[in-house]
Amino acid sequence: MKDITKKCKFCNKEFKPTNKRQIYCDNVCRQKAYYRRNNPLEIFGLCFWCGETFTPKSNRELYCSEECARQSKNNKSKKLMYKLRREFPELYYNELGSKGTSINYKMYRDENNNPDFEKEESWVRREKRRLQKY
Repeated sequence: MKDITKKCKFCNKEFKPTNKRQIYCDNVCRQKAYYRRNNPLEIFGLCFWCGETFTPKSNRELYCSEECARQSKNNKSKKLMYKLRREFPELYYNELGSKGTSINYKMYRDENNNPDFEKEESWVRREKRRLQKY
């Protein structure tokens, strides 16, 4: 065949067909499409982040896109860090109570001087484990 590219009807990836009737990129997509045709999803999912309705590809899918999943994860880690900051103020403030002199406050910042919640979360977990040993 010529240099023709098609879009897979199941996953929307571009592929080069081996014959002119091919509509799926590989056997996995073909089998998934067959299963979906014979066992249609009757329930439409509601995205936990943006609230849009979407058709989930599996019953474990919670978000309509990867962007919504990423934003939700960032929001959850941010909420967790604020909670941990309230529960363990001794990890964030020195003896005088000034926030800017804490080691952790200076250490876990990104290049734009915004807090890096994932690094901070792992540090708090390590610190909690270390304190529980004694």
